[in-house]
Order: sequence, then C-alpha cells, then structure tokens
Amino acid sequence: MNRKEYTDTSKQIIEIVYTRRQITRKDLAEATGLSSLTVVKNIAALIGDGVIEETETLNTIKGRKPLFLSPNPDYGYVIGIDVGSYSIKMGIVDFSGRIIEKKEVIDEFNSGFPSSILDFSELRSHIAALADKYGAEKLLGIGVGITGLVNNNTQTIVFCPNIRGYNNLAISSALQEQFKVPVLVDTSARCMALGEMFFGGGERRRQPPDDASGELSFVSVGHSIAVGTIIGGKIFRGVNGFAGELGHVKAVMGEQKVCTCGSYNCIEGYVTLPEIKNALVGKLNEFRGYSLLKEKIENSGDISYEDMANAVSMGDKVAVECFGETIEKLSIVLADYVNLFNPASLVLGGGFFDMFPFVLPELERELQKQCLTPSLWGIKLGISELSVDGAIKGSAMQIIQTMWE
Repeated sequence: MNRKEYTDTSKQIIEIVYTRRQITRKDLAEATGLSSLTVVKNIAALIGDGVIEETETLNTIKGRKPLFLSPNPDYGYVIGIDVGSYSIKMGIVDFSGRIIEKKEVIDEFNSGFPSSILDFSELRSHIAALADKYGAEKLLGIGVGITGLVNNNTQTIVFCPNIRGYNNLAISSALQEQFKVPVLVDTSARCMALGEMFFGGGERRRQPPDDASGELSFVSVGHSIAVGTIIGGKIFRGVNGFAGELGHVKAVMGEQKVCTCGSYNCIEGYVTLPEIKNALVGKLNEFRGYSLLKEKIENSGDISYEDMANAVSMGDKVAVECFGETIEKLSIVLADYVNLFNPASLVLGGGFFDMFPFVLPELERELQKQCLTPSLWGIKLGISELSVDGAIKGSAMQIIQTMWE
C-alpha cells in the first residue's frame, strides 16, 4: 500500500485521535492547541483519505448526538508477528488495533533447545498466505517481535539463543524486498509494552485527565525474561539499542550456573518456564513424602505446566516450596528494577504469568519487603489482560505509529 506523507499538523491529529480512540473536534482543538479552522480542514482531508472516520455515541441526552472522530479500521491492516521459543503467533490487525484473524504455529515435536519452530523461509510462506488472503493493496506493513537481541538501528536480529536460524538475520530488509511494504522488528517485550500502552491498561491511563502518563514497564517472563520500558510515550532502548535484558541480571550468588548468554547465574537460568519445571522435577525426585506431582511423574514420566499450577492450588508441599523460591528470586530482580526506574506502572506478562497468575499476591508482598518504600508509592502493578494478543497487537503497533512519528 502506498501511504501518503502527511504534514506535522496532520500527524499530530492522527496521533491524538488514535490514542484517545474517540474525540470530538472541539476537544481535539483543545488538545492540539490548533485553531478550529485548522482542525476542520485537516480532519476533512484525513476522512477523505480514509484514515479517520466519524462515529456517533449512544447516549440518553435529548438533542443532537455528538459526532466523534475515531481511527478508521478499514484504512488498512498490518501483519503482526511474535516469534517465541516454541511458538510463533501471527495476526491480521486492522488500523484500529482489532485482531481480525490470528494463527499460531507450535513446536509440537519438542525440537529441543534451541528450538526449530519455523525456519525463515517457512515464516515467509505463512506471511505470504496472509497477505494474499487479505490483499496486498491494503497491507500497511509487517511488524515482528522476537525473543532475542535486536539491533533497532539496523533492524537485524543479532542473537537469538532459543531459536535456530535467526542469529544475525537482517529480517526487515529481507521481508521488505519480498512484500514491498515497511517492516519493523523489535524485542517481544518491547512490542508487548506497546500493546499494553495502546490497548491494555496503558490505554485507560492515556485518557483525560491522565493522558500525560506515558510511562509503563512491561516485564515478560516465559522461556526468557526481558522488559520493555516506555518513558514519555517512547520506548527506551539505551545508547546501542539493547536495553531491557532483565533476564541477565545476577540474582543468585555463590553458584556457577551457565546461562544461554554464556555468563553465569543470570535470573533467566532460574525463573523461566523450563527452568522452574526442571527445578521442581529435581526436588520431586529427591522427595520421599507424599506428592501428587511425584505420583504423576512416576506414572507418566512427565508433568505439564497445568499439573504444576494444580499442584500449588492443592497445597502440594514440593510445588509450593519451589514456587516460593521462584517468587523470591524474581522479586529480587523486579525490586532492583523498581528502585532504579521508579515506573508508574509495572505490567507482568508472558507464559509464566499466563500459566501461574496466582503468584501475584506473594510477589507483591516480596516487593514491599525489598523495594524502597517511596519507589512503590502510586505504582500500578498487575498482570496483563491481553495475554498473547498483546504481542500481536504490539508488533503491529510498530507500523501503525509510524503514521505520526
């Protein structure tokens, strides 16, 4: 899709309409500081281009219903992709941020570590199928989030230890050459932070009168650990673009456990889904008392994450002890982060919190013990409600927000 280049004034209007979701012309003029005539002129052009649409709101007040300006979902669509260690999620996201269709490719054969979920040529085939189905003429771009180190300046995946075949991959240029649309790639945690900011709890905090709070930190814990930090409405990447690798903070002393990064005693070596499971299985093998999980392993040879969650809820001593140790380690790193950055909002997500949401109250108690008290004043702590949709929507938002950046 050939996108029109807009003036700074039009970009400002697009951004406010998008972030507010519904706004009147009067409120838009107040928010931008532009004259009513300038707003009316630019809005007419944007409606004509299909970027913005007029909508009515239902109300019980007599008289003429106010007309609201909203993003036009039919303006175009983005293919949002999240490349995880053992699954790849893809979705068609319309311009308003609604997921029209989504699909997931899972590593059903447990290909080991690092996984072989989809090689790049197979991923391209899946993208092509979606583009063919929905029409290239409406494709605004492709947004990719991935577990690994991403050089945002060169749009290259530098290091991806959990997935084979993605190291030193210039993914953006390769996809741009094939599909002839903008392509942007970033870490999954940063994409999930974007998804949360625009469509989760962050969206609610951007509404008046609190719309200046563009501060949010999203901590993703699954097969890896990372954080996406938004300051002043912008992603914080650091001087070389590699900020947010929370999983490689040292949380355990006195051991020499090797991490996937090559260093020792990183929190990622203790508090990720496979490491928690390995630790629990090790404890069960040594335990001589009664345990539901121990019986499960003896009978079937393995346990699932669902089994682990059920065991905690039923008071299995070994499972409860293991999760207590997990929360303690994770809270050390989160407390360090809170003390350093003092975020307005700390949103927790990823496979760990999707599977084990019951850890939140204990994690809150641990943070209260370990954080400086003023660092916790007013902080909003919670688990993302978006789940896997957040990664897809956030990946797509990389493209959508270029409309005003």
